Order: sequence, then structure tokens, then C-alpha cells
Amino acid sequence: MQDEKLQFATYSQWCAMTKESKAAAIETAEQDLESLDADVAKAAADIETLASEIAGHQKAIDASAQEQTQLTSVRKAAADDYKASRKDYSESVDAVSRAVATLKKQAYDRKQAEDKAEADDENSLLALSTLKTLASRAAPRHVAQVEDAVTAFLQKKTSAPTVAGYESQSQGVIEMLSEMQDKFQAEKVELEKAEIEQQATYDQALLGLKNEEAAEKADHDKKAGFKLKKGTLKAQLEGELQETKEVKSSDQEYLDEIAATCDQKATDFEARSKLRSEELEAIHKAVGIIDTDAVKGNEQKHLALAQVKSAHTALAHLRTSSHSPIAEKISTFLQSEGKRLHSQTLLNLATPVVNSKALGSIKDLLTKLVEKLQNQALDEQKHKDYCNKELATNTMTRKEKTENVEELNADMDRLKASVTKLNSEVAQTTQDAADLVAAITNATEIRAKEKAKNSETIADAQGAQAAVSQATTVLKEFYEKAGQATALIQTKTTGPEIFDSAYTGMGGESGGVVAMLETISSDFAKLEAETDAEEKSSADEYKKFMKEAALNKKELEIDIQHKKEISIEQNKDFEDKKVELESESRALNASLLVFETLKEECLSAEKSYEEEQRQRAETIESLQNALQMLNNNPTGE
Repeated sequence: MQDEKLQFATYSQWCAMTKESKAAAIETAEQDLESLDADVAKAAADIETLASEIAGHQKAIDASAQEQTQLTSVRKAAADDYKASRKDYSESVDAVSRAVATLKKQAYDRKQAEDKAEADDENSLLALSTLKTLASRAAPRHVAQVEDAVTAFLQKKTSAPTVAGYESQSQGVIEMLSEMQDKFQAEKVELEKAEIEQQATYDQALLGLKNEEAAEKADHDKKAGFKLKKGTLKAQLEGELQETKEVKSSDQEYLDEIAATCDQKATDFEARSKLRSEELEAIHKAVGIIDTDAVKGNEQKHLALAQVKSAHTALAHLRTSSHSPIAEKISTFLQSEGKRLHSQTLLNLATPVVNSKALGSIKDLLTKLVEKLQNQALDEQKHKDYCNKELATNTMTRKEKTENVEELNADMDRLKASVTKLNSEVAQTTQDAADLVAAITNATEIRAKEKAKNSETIADAQGAQAAVSQATTVLKEFYEKAGQATALIQTKTTGPEIFDSAYTGMGGESGGVVAMLETISSDFAKLEAETDAEEKSSADEYKKFMKEAALNKKELEIDIQHKKEISIEQNKDFEDKKVELESESRALNASLLVFETLKEECLSAEKSYEEEQRQRAETIESLQNALQMLNNNPTGE
């Protein structure tokens, strides 16, 4: 019975610990499921957001590519237009230049012709011939302008001087064409400047679009990578979620099964205990009935004759020995059982029993010894229950405190490593911020120098253009006067060959001084336009850099502040866990001391509790057998 109580107590303790452990595991799983559900939902939301942002970036990339195509197409058309216009101006300038050169060769004073009409006809024919040549060589867009201007000029009636020689009437045409040449040349220069500016604007706009496209593509690729990682994380979290659900379901099923089994075992133990109690009660009732006169008296009455018949044998035995036969028999039995069971109690009891002449004293001795051993068994059971309870509690306490200490040590190591990493990152980010400030300062200095240099270049180019324009005007005026000063009267002379045309200088020759100055002026205009475009581009780049630098600087400052706050918070957590670790360590050391005490009190016995109980039960059984022998032989025979 005691063994069964001990077995049930151990089983009950196992049930309680198992149910507590599984319930804790199920609670943890429920918390994990909530956390995993939230993580999966967040990952799905992040993926959806990233997909929307990626689509937006792709749309922006496509729009930028389309805009670049359209911009390039417009620029190409404008460039083709420019080439055609520049060709027209070049052809017109060349045609006017040739016409002016032709007219200047004929622009000299002649003697008064006898027939003024003949002189007018000759002059008109020369002008018309030159103008036809000009009209055929000029660009189509300028032909009408040339013809209208010359026709208007020819319609004027110019009176010839009456006394002086006849002065060439084509001088007015030359002046008009020279003005037209200057106008065409100026328009050509403006056309070239406009083309340079348009090309620079196009290059800048195209560069901006390409930069925007590159930035959008970088963000697109970056977020695509994030989306892929989020997808992998979501799949992993869903796997963990499913696994956690299965583990929780398995734990719940096991807990339900264990709870049902433990409850059934408890019910069975109560039923067995009740049945055993009823059995003992029935045995006591039976013993009470047997001890009445109806049984015991009749036994003595009806069995007395048999005892008388054997009296002579008993008397003979009593004469040969002073000891009671039953006492010797009990003594022999006790010695045999003591040796068999290795029980010193039974061996020590054998001698008093055999030396005792009173069977009643032997019976009392055996009865008291049985009661004593039973009381010892009960005390041992109580002590065993106490030890089991205290050892189980201490084991759980030591396990809990050990796990807490290990977890706290791990948390402190993690916090220490995290703080070290954060401090290192703060130092690196601070250095990055300082480098960025230095880069901003350096870029500002470079921009200032570059702006000053460009402004100087533009001013120099403008000054040079003004000077070249002034020099061109001076030379043109000189060449016009030189042509008139050296004009010769047409006379027929004899003698060695000598020049027979007026010297007009080198201004009208191909590649002459004026053309060279015009080329120089065009070069300076081009330099001004290119420098101006470069200045605008550099200014835009600087503005963009400063904007991005300001944003980066702000992000770095926020990052530094955020990491410092996290570092401070983790340092505080570290100190809190340090205090908690000291408390848990003290509790663990206290539980270890309690375990040492329990070990000496409960685990240091030479024999196990079960062995002691078994031997005690066997000793009690032997004593009860001895009592049964006395009860079966009340006369001691």
C-alpha cells in the first residue's frame, strides 16, 4: 500500500510538472503566433508598398526615356534647321561679298560723257548684271530681299553733274550691299550663338533627364532587391507560423491527453484507496467476530479433548526442556527470517522470545514491534514525501534560476556588443558628416572660383567682340575710302604694263583681314555662349549637389542622434540586467545551498528508500507470521 502511495505521489508530481510545462509552451506558442501573424502582415504590406513604388519608378523611367527621345528628336530637327540656315547665310554672305567686289572694281569717276543717256545705260547694265549674279548665288530665302532692295534703289533718279566728269552711280549699290553683308554676317553670328546656347540647353536638359532616369533606376533596383528580401522573409515567416501552429496543436493534444490520463489515474487511485480501506474494515470486523465466545469459546470447548489426549506427550516434552515449544519454534522462525532477510531486528528479537516463559509477553513484544515498524514506515513516508516535494521544487528553482542567469548573461553580451557596434557606427557616421561638411566647403570654394573665372571669360569675350566689331568697322570704312581714292580715269595710254584698276585693299579678298576679324568675332561669340552654358550647367550641378548634401547631412545627423539614443537606452538596459543578474545569481546560489542540505538529508542514506521500505515490510510480515503462530498455538504447545 505504501509503495502504491509513493508511486502515485511521484506520478502526480510528474503530471503537475508536465501540465505546467506544456501549458507554458502553449502560451509561448500563442504569443509567437500573434507576433508571427503581425510580422507576416507587415511583410505583405511592405511588399505591396514596394511593388507600388517600383511600378512608380518604372513609370518614371519610361517617361524619362520617352522625354529623352522627344527632346533628342526636337534637337535633331533644330540642328538640321540650323545647318540649313547657316548654309543659306554663308551662301548669301559669299554672294554679296562677290557682288560688292565686282561693283567696287567699276566704282571710279569718269569724264562727263557726251551722251549722258549712254553713260546711264552702261551703268545700269553693269548693276543689273551684278545683281542677277548676286540673285543667282544668294540663298533662296534672301533672293527676294536682295531684289527688292536693288529694285528700289534703281528706281531712284540720280542727276549727273553738269561740269565734273561722270561719277559712277553704282557706289550707292555697293554701300547698300555692304550693309546687307554686315546684316547677314551679324545674323549668322547670332544664329551660331543661338545654336550653341540651344545645344548647351539640350545637353543640360538631357543630362538632367539621364540623371533622373539613373536615380529612378537605382531606386527601382534597390527596392526590387528589398521586395525580393521581403518576399523571402515572408515565406520564412509563413513557414515558421505553420510550424508553430502544428507544434501548438501537438502540445495542446498532448496536454489534453495527459490531463485526461492523470485525472483518470487520480480517480483510480481514490477508488483503490477506498476499496483498500473497506477491505481493512471488513478484516477488522471478521477479526472481531472471531474473537467472540461464539468462535473462540467453542474452539476451546470442542478442541479440549484432542489437547488432553496429547497431554502426556506435551508433559514429557516440558520435562525435558524448560522452554515453551512454541517459543522455541517462534525463535527459530525469527532467526531463520532474520538471516534470510538480513534483518538484525529479527535476529535480536529471537533470544528474548525463546527466553520468555509467558506467551502473552511474547505476543505483546511482537505486537509493539510491529506497531513501531509501521509507525517508522509512516514517518519514513512523510519524510520521503517531504524530500520529494522539496527536491522537485528545488530542482525547478535551480533550473529556472540557471536559465535566467544564462539568458541574462547572453542578453548582456548582446547589449554590450550592440553598444560597441553603435558607438563605432556613430564615430564613423560623425566622420562621414565631417567629411561631407568639408566637401561642401570645398565645393563652395571651387564654385566661387569657377564662377569668377567664367564671369571673367564672358566679360573678356564680350569686350573682345566689341573691340573686333569696332576694328571691323574701322577697316571697312578705310577700305571704302581707299577704293575711291585709288580709282583711275579710263584713258588709253601706251608704255610698259602697269596696274590698270583701282586698289581697294585686302578687305574684300577671300581670307582677308575683315573676314579674319569676322571669324575672330564669331569665335569669341562662341566662347561667350559656351562659357555661359558651362556656367549655367555648373551652377545647376552645384545647386543640385548642395541640395543633396544638405539632405545627406540631415540624414547623417538624424542617424547619429538615433543611434546615440539607442546606445543610451541599451546601456540602461545593460545596467538593469546587471542588477537583475546579481539578484538571480544570489537566488541561484541560495537554491544550491538548499540542494546541498536536501542532498545530505534526503539522498545520503546508505540504502535507498525503496530498499528500506521493502525490508521493513518483509520484517513486519515475518513478525505478523510469528504472531499468527502464537494465535494458532494459544497453549504454547
